[in-house]
Amino acid sequence: MSRSDPPPAEETWQPPRRATLLLVVAIIVVGTLFGLAAFYLVGNAEQAPDTSFEIEQYGADGQQLRIGDLSGEPIDDPETIVVFVDGERVATGSDWAHSEHGLDEDSVLYVAEDADGETAVAGEPDHESFERGLIAGTGVEVLWASSSTDSTAALATHEV
Repeated sequence: MSRSDPPPAEETWQPPRRATLLLVVAIIVVGTLFGLAAFYLVGNAEQAPDTSFEIEQYGADGQQLRIGDLSGEPIDDPETIVVFVDGERVATGSDWAHSEHGLDEDSVLYVAEDADGETAVAGEPDHESFERGLIAGTGVEVLWASSSTDSTAALATHEV
């Protein structure tokens, strides 16, 4: 046998054309499904409102908090605003003063501790449950959480 002679038929293997075609089609279908899933997850994200809050300390010890002075877009659905103190959810926008028709520049929330050392929130600065201010180093966050998607955004953060 010389070098230019083709090998005998039993020595060459060719994949079946049908199997190759099915493999290519399967790869295209799987890639399309992954692309659609990624588009759905990313394209379905709701944009956070262009809003911010001011958090200021007040009171005799200077460690009670006033959250207010909303600037930017008003929040039509107050339930989308959540307040966390040291990672614990303590209030939504419905707990704020002047939140009946959503949150705007008049809406305000006051945060302090009660007699048991638990976080208390109210719509007035001298609420009867307020015994003392928050402990120094306490972290406070005001978050927006979409009511229709998994989108969230921090609108204000503060450390006492």
